[in-house]
Amino acid sequence: MKVFSHFFIPFIVLAAGLGFSSQAFSYANENATSKWQAEGYKPNYFLYGDPDSKLSLSLKVKVLEESDFYLAYSQLMFWELSADSSPFKDVNYNPEIFYRRYIEDQPSTWVDVGLFEHESNGQGGQYSRGWNRFYLLYSAETFSWDEAKFYTSFKAWLPYSKEDTNDDITEYRGLWELNLTVASFLGSSFDRSDLIFRIYGGGRASVDPTNGGQEITLRIQSATFKSLLPVFTIQYFHGYGESLLSYNQNESVWRVGIGF
Repeated sequence: MKVFSHFFIPFIVLAAGLGFSSQAFSYANENATSKWQAEGYKPNYFLYGDPDSKLSLSLKVKVLEESDFYLAYSQLMFWELSADSSPFKDVNYNPEIFYRRYIEDQPSTWVDVGLFEHESNGQGGQYSRGWNRFYLLYSAETFSWDEAKFYTSFKAWLPYSKEDTNDDITEYRGLWELNLTVASFLGSSFDRSDLIFRIYGGGRASVDPTNGGQEITLRIQSATFKSLLPVFTIQYFHGYGESLLSYNQNESVWRVGIGF
């Protein structure tokens, strides 16, 4: 529980202090909005699974209001809820700074230039994991069909430093990641119906998709009860590198929970 107290609670305070949404303020700032309004970034969810559950929190905020430079922070936690004392098995911290350029003023098409991305698990000795990288990310709405919309996101990176305990991490986390999203595929009966395919490379050349990781996520929320019910989320992961601690172990896990 040491990791929880040292890192998880400060992150929650940070998210609230920045104003995670226009109606979520820190306790000391309940009656006045935060100057910096943070936005969602990577997926946010809690998913129950065995042997571990997964909690993802992520936000981004502009460095300057009139700029296209962003500071982002994501935290991915693996929680052994079924074990004695329910410890966190691994907590991955992921701050980054990037520049976003929209293409032809299209709100759903952009390029991110990752000036700095760090990922580590805050542990010491043989359990320490961490690396730094630059990246380029292209994201676009590729086409639509009826009410469904199809989005593609491709990210490629260049690591420039790694912990000695994970100097082979690109053999399991690769040098690229592809996300394919089909949004609103169930029509107007649902406020949200998303199917997300995520895949990244691995292997000796760090580009083989069969030696990296594969993930599929389904998110559904009823249009009728959207003010009452959370976003139902089910996810399946297979492969390597889901968590930093066990980056070189092949795993297959089903999880179910809520998105927010």
